[in-house]
Amino acid sequence: METRKNREKEADLLSNVKKILDLFKIQGLLSYRRMHVMPIMRGGKFSANKDMAGIEDIQVYLYGGKTIYMELKTLKGKQSEAQLAREEEMLSMLHDYIVIRSVDDLIKCLNKRGLSIWAYQG
Repeated sequence: METRKNREKEADLLSNVKKILDLFKIQGLLSYRRMHVMPIMRGGKFSANKDMAGIEDIQVYLYGGKTIYMELKTLKGKQSEAQLAREEEMLSMLHDYIVIRSVDDLIKCLNKRGLSIWAYQG
């Protein structure tokens, strides 16, 4: 049987993640940026921006100087080779990098870093 979580699209996940991050942002506990990779114009045609290959979906900046790099994926979604390389690069430099597949993943990630919400209704 297919559950709601299995049907959740990445765009829906992004929307829910942003709502939760905004709860903390308005309290001054974090800031974040959605890393939207736009194609670039070369020779009159749009092409992929190779300089941004593998860049994570969201960068979260916590109060006190800690950064979390977040890649959003559906339950069945897979990271590209460039995303896997980016994850390895960030982890090798002792940065936090997490693949978020559900709102629960985000809440656990934030709880681990001392941030919690008492209730969330998606």
